[in-house]
Amino acid sequence: MLLCAGAILSPPALHAADAIARAHTVQGEVSAQAPDAAARILRTGSELYLRDRIITRQNGRIRIVFNDDSSASLGPRAELSLDRYDPDSDDPGFAIRVTKGIFRVVTGLIARNHPTAYRINTPVATIGIRGTHFGGEVHESSAVIVLLDPLDGRSSAIEVSNEFGAVIVDRPGYGTDIPDASSAPTPQRRMQLRAVDNLIRSLSTIQRLQVPRPR
Repeated sequence: MLLCAGAILSPPALHAADAIARAHTVQGEVSAQAPDAAARILRTGSELYLRDRIITRQNGRIRIVFNDDSSASLGPRAELSLDRYDPDSDDPGFAIRVTKGIFRVVTGLIARNHPTAYRINTPVATIGIRGTHFGGEVHESSAVIVLLDPLDGRSSAIEVSNEFGAVIVDRPGYGTDIPDASSAPTPQRRMQLRAVDNLIRSLSTIQRLQVPRPR
């Protein structure tokens, strides 16, 4: 009877799978929610799992570090879901979806070993990587994506695409706009200082950014 009672009183495990990432730095109010589960408040060091949806509030910021040493940072009022993390199978892959807000990504081992398997999705375009460091701002029906200085000295580029077209951005400080859900990404262009500064201000308290100032 005691064993039975103990089994009943023991709380169920929240996740059967292993954590794929952790909250390296958290500021303000940030939560994570697994499908069909209650939201949980994130603190520095909190574990994150496949299919978690990360939400930052008005004062919230987070830097997420994955097991392959890639990272994703979110500014205030942003949302990101962890859709795929499969580094070791015959068909490896990494996919996250940024549905709104300012974000920054630094790629890790999966991208280095399997660059075509690495995807950042948004409501209006997909970002494929040929480099290591980029960011942007996502809205429900538009986005601005910016290539940032590589952190490891290697050449860097991204391909931004949707069903209407694609563009390669291969110069740090340059980027592309997707003005609406029915438009192709614009040709790469030097980003306005205001757009880059907005990205820096939103994420600078999470981690120092290396971003070229447009001239």
